[in-house]
Amino acid sequence: MKNKLWAVRIPYFKLSIITLLIGLSPATYGQAFKLSPEDKAIVEQAKQLQNNAHNIIDSDWLSQAKSNMQTENAQRFVDELNKSNPLHSQIKNAKPEKNGLDGNYSNIIFISYSLGEQALKEILKQASNDPTTLLVMRGIPEGTKIWEGMKQLQMMAISFNPVPSIILNPALFKKFNIEHVPTIVKIENNESGSPSSKDNLVEIARVKGMTDPTWMNKRIEDGDKGDMGVRGPMVEIAEPDLIEMLKARVATIDWEEKKAGALSRVWKNQQFYPLPKATKEDVRKIDPSLVVTKDVTGAKGEIIAKKGDTYNPLDMLPFDFALMVFDPLDQKQVEIAKHKAEQLLDDPSINQVIYLATQIDRDKGWDFFNDLTDQLDAHVFLLTPDIISRFELRHVPSIVTADDKHFVITELEVSKEILDIPVD
Repeated sequence: MKNKLWAVRIPYFKLSIITLLIGLSPATYGQAFKLSPEDKAIVEQAKQLQNNAHNIIDSDWLSQAKSNMQTENAQRFVDELNKSNPLHSQIKNAKPEKNGLDGNYSNIIFISYSLGEQALKEILKQASNDPTTLLVMRGIPEGTKIWEGMKQLQMMAISFNPVPSIILNPALFKKFNIEHVPTIVKIENNESGSPSSKDNLVEIARVKGMTDPTWMNKRIEDGDKGDMGVRGPMVEIAEPDLIEMLKARVATIDWEEKKAGALSRVWKNQQFYPLPKATKEDVRKIDPSLVVTKDVTGAKGEIIAKKGDTYNPLDMLPFDFALMVFDPLDQKQVEIAKHKAEQLLDDPSINQVIYLATQIDRDKGWDFFNDLTDQLDAHVFLLTPDIISRFELRHVPSIVTADDKHFVITELEVSKEILDIPVD
C-alpha cells in the first residue's frame, strides 16, 4: 500500500471513516457514531461537500434560482454571450485588452437594427477597416431567441474581412445614457479605475447622428471636447435592453413548479449500483492493514514511521457500527435488513446500523423512499462504488462489521433468513 498517512496521524483514519459515511449519498443525514468535538468539526466541513437530494431542493436552491438573473448575473450572462461569439476570438487575438474591454478601442459606435440593413452594412464595412472602433448593440429584436439574435449579428459581421468588432452590451448604453442611434462616443482609459470595470471608460466627446468618427476626431484634434450635438438623422433604438428582458423573463418563471420539477427528477437521474441477490450464506474477512513503503520523517528529520512498518486502522479507531447493504426493491430483503439490524444493536460493540440501499424505485420516487424510511424507522443512504470496492461487496443482503483486526462481510441467504423472522 502506498498510503503513508495511516502511519502518521490517527485522525486521518477518522477522516476516512467520516468521508466513507459522507460518501454514502444520503437523502437525509444522521449522526453515524459517537464523535469527539474534533471529529464533529470534520463532519460539519464534510457535510458542506455533500451532493445529495436535499442540496438540490432546499430553500437555498430556491433563493439562488430566483436571484440568478438579477442585474449583476444578467450582465455576466451577456458577457458570456459575447465571449461565446465566434467573432470574439478573432477580435481578442487581433487587439490587446484595454479599457475594460477586449480590444484597444477609442471609438464606440452605438447602433440598432432600426437603422436598417443597408445602413448597418455600411457601418460594419467602415468599422472593419478601423481596429479602434467598437460597435455596440443594446439587445436583440423582440420575439427573437437569444441565440437567434446572436446568429443574426454574427452573419452580418462575418461577411467582412477583417471582421468588425461588434458586441451586445446594454450596460454601455446605460453608462453613456444612449437613447437614440447612431451615437459615437470617444473614450480613453482612466488608469485609476479597476482594469476589469467599465467605470474606467472615460468619455472625451460624443456626436449624434453620425457613423464615421473622422469628423469628431478632427474636432478633438482642434481642442474641442464634450457633446458635439446632433449632426445627422437619429432613430429610436428598436431592441429592448437585453438585461431588462432577461430579468422580465425570469420574473414570469413559476419557481415553485421548478422546485417540484427538481424534486421529481432526483430519482430519475440518480445513479444506482445494484448487486445480485445472495443464494447462500458466506462470511469473508478483509485485513485493512497498511504497509509503510518508505520512511516517514517529521519536520526536524525524526523518524515517525519506518519503511516496512505495518499499521492496522482498526487498532487506532474501533469500527463500532455496522453497514446493512440491501436491495429495497425486494421486500424480503427490507424485512431481513430490519430484523438483522435489531439483532446487531443488541451487541454492545455496535452503536449504530447504517442502511445502504442499492437502488430506489424510480417511478415511485420519493413515495417509495419515504415509505422505506418509515418501515426501517431510520435514515437510508445510497450505496456507492467506493463502498462496494472498499469492502469487496458481491451480493445482497450483506452486513459489514469488524472484529479486532478485520472487516467482516457476511452475505445472507434470503430464502433462509426470511424464515427466521418472527411473525407478529
